[in-house]
Amino acid sequence: MISNFISFFTKSGQSVIDPFAGIGTTLVARQRTKRKGIGIELNKKYFKIAKVRTNQKIFNGNSLELDDILTKNKIKNIDFCLTSPPYCNVFNRSTGGFTNQRAEKTLDYNYSNQDTHIGNLDTYDDILDMLVH
Repeated sequence: MISNFISFFTKSGQSVIDPFAGIGTTLVARQRTKRKGIGIELNKKYFKIAKVRTNQKIFNGNSLELDDILTKNKIKNIDFCLTSPPYCNVFNRSTGGFTNQRAEKTLDYNYSNQDTHIGNLDTYDDILDMLVH
């Protein structure tokens, strides 16, 4: 589905950014559709996974510092933005033994312990407020 959106809204060779890159799923779709992908991921573990999955540009940083990251890396033109933003603090609010089940399988049960990670905010409105300020 991601490839379909990219193909519909952009042309081959154009730049598509994902400010919440995670493990790089949308960057892989950009690569498949012959677009230039740019990703930003705050969580170092997910950043490293994305680096292995794709040869697209990905930066380990905070998307709230997007302008600085793009300027520092001399990226001037972005044609399209496509992302799957963090799902608020869904990991932290989960019930029914979710945390214990994931911990037993050595899977992550929160986005990060960083206060600057917008995935730790309580509501989608909180995320939007942080992004526009």
